[in-house]
Amino acid sequence: MHTQWIAIGRRVGTRLGMRFAARLAIIAVLLALVVPMMPAAQGGMATLGTVNLSIYPSTKTVIVNELFSLDIRVSAGSQQVDGVDAFLSFNAAYLSVDHIVPGTTLPTILANTYDNTAGTITYSAGKTLGGTSPSGTFTLATIYFRAKTVPVNNTPITFKSGTDVAFGGASVLGTLTNGAVTIRYGTANLVIWPTSKTVALGEVFSVDVQVQSGTQPVDGVDAYITFNRHHLAVHHIVAGTALPTILMNTYNNSAGTITFSAGKQLGGTSPSGSFRLCTIYFTALSLATNSPVDFVSPTDAAFAGVSILGTLTNGRVTIQQPTPTPSPTPTATPV
Repeated sequence: MHTQWIAIGRRVGTRLGMRFAARLAIIAVLLALVVPMMPAAQGGMATLGTVNLSIYPSTKTVIVNELFSLDIRVSAGSQQVDGVDAFLSFNAAYLSVDHIVPGTTLPTILANTYDNTAGTITYSAGKTLGGTSPSGTFTLATIYFRAKTVPVNNTPITFKSGTDVAFGGASVLGTLTNGAVTIRYGTANLVIWPTSKTVALGEVFSVDVQVQSGTQPVDGVDAYITFNRHHLAVHHIVAGTALPTILMNTYNNSAGTITFSAGKQLGGTSPSGSFRLCTIYFTALSLATNSPVDFVSPTDAAFAGVSILGTLTNGRVTIQQPTPTPSPTPTATPV
């Protein structure tokens, strides 16, 4: 008779303590009562196949601060699998584990731990008691990592010693394929929002300078903007709150220029996502169609001393005659 998980039980018992060892010993005894002998090949015992483990995809490129996932993939072909022990290492200077989601094919979870200081992951799972041992290709677990704010090429995610696959008390481990992650800086796009606006002659109206950076943190932004001085005049500018250190907030209505520069608070957190750099209040001076409000050089966005500027989306303002106020319809006064 052949027991299940004996190999895994011995290894996990050593690592996880006597409680796991005792539990697996009981499971092994129970399985010995219910699992039939492995079919014999002609002239002797059956020949076991091999099961390969891989990080899937094996390479991935992400941007700083991005949450992303990688699978621990089991490729067993026709070979059945009772359980898998996966021990992984990663560089904690570049990555941290956010959480791990177990796969469903091996539903009995024996270990699901990680250490973001040491850069290690331990994941162990087996089939259900009395259940069918799976084969084929399946996901053992999905690991969700958070990329840190340090760019790097091909930081490895590596299977460590002790990783194994078992069937019928025997190791069926084949090849191990490690993974690698490249972390890049993202981009911060600047937008005049709304990009198109229609206002009335003489109206005071506003447009926002928006920063759209996704997960990429932003330390500071320099926005240089021009406008047609015959159509528009700056009334005033209100700073946003995401980058609270205002370095410059000036405008020149004779030249048709705006300069607004802001950065994060000293020692503070660099914002990311979509946020308002500032709000510009204009006065509409004369009739115009699609009068430009444009970013110009040297507009930039920076993080860790590096330019992360992406696209620049300019704005357009159409100025129309105000809609006349209808005169009230006279009503007859009763005699």
